Amino acid sequence: MLRWPRRKSSAGYTPAGPAASLELPRRRRSWGLLAARRGDYLALIPPEAFERDYLELRGLPQRYLLLNDPAAIQHVLHNRADRYSRSLLLQRMFRRTLGASLITTEGDAWRNHRHVMAPPFTPRNIRRHAAAIRGAMEDLITSWKNLDDGASIDLVAALRRLTITVICRTMFSTAAPDVVELVQESVSGYVRSMRPGLIDLAAQWITGLPASRPRKNVPTLETAVERIIASHQPTLPNDADLLSLLLVAVENRVMSMAEARDHVAHMLIAGHETTEQTLLWAWYLLSLHPSEESILHAELDKVLAGRPPGIEDVPKLSYTRMVIEETMRLFPPVHTLLRRALTDDEVCGRRVRKGSQVFIMPLVIHRHRRLWDDPDRYDPQRFSSEQAKSRHPFAYIPFGGGPRICLGANLAMVEAILVLAGISQHYRLHPTPGQPIELLTSVTTRPRYGMRMILRCR
Repeated sequence: MLRWPRRKSSAGYTPAGPAASLELPRRRRSWGLLAARRGDYLALIPPEAFERDYLELRGLPQRYLLLNDPAAIQHVLHNRADRYSRSLLLQRMFRRTLGASLITTEGDAWRNHRHVMAPPFTPRNIRRHAAAIRGAMEDLITSWKNLDDGASIDLVAALRRLTITVICRTMFSTAAPDVVELVQESVSGYVRSMRPGLIDLAAQWITGLPASRPRKNVPTLETAVERIIASHQPTLPNDADLLSLLLVAVENRVMSMAEARDHVAHMLIAGHETTEQTLLWAWYLLSLHPSEESILHAELDKVLAGRPPGIEDVPKLSYTRMVIEETMRLFPPVHTLLRRALTDDEVCGRRVRKGSQVFIMPLVIHRHRRLWDDPDRYDPQRFSSEQAKSRHPFAYIPFGGGPRICLGANLAMVEAILVLAGISQHYRLHPTPGQPIELLTSVTTRPRYGMRMILRCR
């Protein structure tokens, strides 16, 4: 049961056909950023945004510009990234849980810390991490073997445990079940902490307003961070174990111990969330499109021939990758990037005043009518090499772009491909009858009511 009404644009466009189930909800009437209090950033998007390159959002206390033109987005995120910083509002919100991590820091501190944290995400180390991904995936498949064919499962809980386990094993050399449980428990508190209050809104204009201590409202995450650091015994090479690198940086006074703890918290949350949400939506979309699911199964049967997928299979699983990429087009895990202009600038012939807030929304860009043919239609073939090479690189930005592109983007892609391939070899997943599917755009793009699925053996 889908609870997404049709979207009708100012030009009178209404998508038709089977793809209507993939439309976004209509904009709800709301005042500015207070919509975020309900976890409803979609309320900020006027219908014409899906057809225009540049839009000034009115009715907000500051000047907000929504950019949809790929060249303009490239200008802000890449070419002139030094003229824009993360929004003060988002920095304040993220600091409540993630402290002074990569997502909240700027300038030299951000550059130095990102340099410290980069080695685990090199291609060589991603190959090392593939074994941990495969192990966590096989553990999940083994647990499902005890279920009856047609059993109903909580796919959110299953994938959350899998992806948190992968982060713990690959970044911190631990697979402690108690740590995984603590991080799982912390997610709902993290989502609640990311709803802005009136003080957060006022802090954009009034300096010196107090900020809460990091993780004060998410004690289980703080406990998980403490246990990981206290029990650290690296089993990976030094350049593959993130926590080892962070502790060396503390010894060398590149960062403080408090900052290292914040980076651990950030990796625990952000490191699992993108892959979890992508896989949820991937199986949901495949359940709506059996012909595309059949193409996926045919590729898996041909390439894998019944064995579990390994890192050497990733280049051969081209359609599996396209399924993941099309999923992130329709449901990008990070739906909004918000930047603040540090100086006057000009973007594609338009003036951007100092202090202006610039919205870059993958959720809009990936469904923009000038950038995509029939944008609400599910079609993994959009990401074939032939079609992709003609597309502007900033028309598709599921991991952001420019210097602040997601550090773990390549690892997340490899993990998503291996997990989708490994589980889809054995099972087909379909929503439980009566399961409401409604989009919630809070921290990430997630199903508001979770996702229970029927598990069918292939």
